[in-house]
Amino acid sequence: MTGILKEKVAPGLFWVEVPEQDLRLMCGSPADAIKHLTVKGHIQVKMLDQFYSETGPNAILVSDLFDQKGQLANLTEFPLLHILYKQGLILPGHPNQSMGKPILVGDPEQLRRQKDYFFRGNSGLVKVEEYKRFKIPQEVAEEWISIKRRFAFGHFPQADEIFDCKDLRRSPIELRPGVVVTRLAVNVFEISYQGTRVEVDLNLGLDEQYGPSFELPKITLPEAEFAVVHIGEGDGWDPNRPCHSSLILHQGRRYLFDAGPNIQYVLSCLGLGPQDLEGVILTHVHDDHFSGLYALASEKRGLTILAAPSVYASMIYKFSSLVGISLEEASGWFHHEWLHPQAWNEYKGLDLFPHPSPHPIDTTLFMLRAQGPEGYKSYGHYADITALSWLKKMSVLDKAGDGITRECYENLKQVYALPFDVKKVDVGGLPIHGEAKDFIGDGSKRLILSHTSRPLTPEQLKIGEQAEFGEVDILIP
Repeated sequence: MTGILKEKVAPGLFWVEVPEQDLRLMCGSPADAIKHLTVKGHIQVKMLDQFYSETGPNAILVSDLFDQKGQLANLTEFPLLHILYKQGLILPGHPNQSMGKPILVGDPEQLRRQKDYFFRGNSGLVKVEEYKRFKIPQEVAEEWISIKRRFAFGHFPQADEIFDCKDLRRSPIELRPGVVVTRLAVNVFEISYQGTRVEVDLNLGLDEQYGPSFELPKITLPEAEFAVVHIGEGDGWDPNRPCHSSLILHQGRRYLFDAGPNIQYVLSCLGLGPQDLEGVILTHVHDDHFSGLYALASEKRGLTILAAPSVYASMIYKFSSLVGISLEEASGWFHHEWLHPQAWNEYKGLDLFPHPSPHPIDTTLFMLRAQGPEGYKSYGHYADITALSWLKKMSVLDKAGDGITRECYENLKQVYALPFDVKKVDVGGLPIHGEAKDFIGDGSKRLILSHTSRPLTPEQLKIGEQAEFGEVDILIP
């Protein structure tokens, strides 16, 4: 097969392939880009020498503009993670280890931002001084750094170790032998190979918006003193559902758990906009929980973030990198409602208990409760937890002394076993997500298994159940 293949996948997103040179170029990287590629058939599962693998891009052309129409244009974290993990580039023994680093090509300023944003998105804060800047005690900082360094196998890799950058400032440039990329105008590019040329325009048309890979029904929210609305059960790879999230209704106020990709579309299906939110309860800042914050805060400057200090700090570092502003400017976009970890925090009559949850970046699971006529009613939101089998391994410290204490492991076992009126848990699987088997015999009145792109198995359905978009659990009428 010769020449160049080009397809418009979605607004602001193109697929350009040069099979002879093994180049698969994703042009543009709006939210849910990988999900759109999956829907269009550019990502498929296959086996390579008994290794699970997926097809997909090996290079990304970033937008000259960091946002369009109030939505971020360059969210490369999950596309890069797809190359590294789903395609097997950094998995020991995987045949695709030999395919070379993924490539980011584009404007030098956007590339600079992408490098720091990707680093912060995968490592968060890595120095004690970075924590102290947000008045976080040194012992908390040291504990988190030790946990994250263990997940990172002892080393926080810099972006340059993960992917190569090709600066289009000196356009044209050669990506592969004979494959040349030229910038024609702002956000307009030409890709040529052996006399064949295709043009890619990443500018959104007048009637275009970035959007999700799925459609959702319109939902009418109920009136309730305290309720949980299930609005996201998928993960960052699931093309058919929003990412793991819930909407909390309490005394006329609305709280959003995290802000994933295309969150404004999800809210619109509930008849809501950013101005209707009391705040965002933030668990951590991987893009499937973070990438919608920009759109929300663009419409509602001073957006309230309810979060533990280390989670908020890692959000500000990542946000400032992505948007290209200082930490002080980034902080000005939000209002932080400080939540003390491992303690009940009262906010306008709602009690929130953030509990540290070992993960590659600073993360907390949440317990919520509200007082009703029959006593407290409760909800457990366990996003991005780690399976107990993996945590047990981490409780044996490595040679550098990194990991978690045995006391921490035993405490987490108890936290995982806590019963709630409604409990939603991450069952995305090893190594950095939860497993359903850790909740066998759970005493919660309703146990929802979530944060996965795979259908629940019969074994999992014996343990818990799946929620559909818009399902409501009314805890206090």
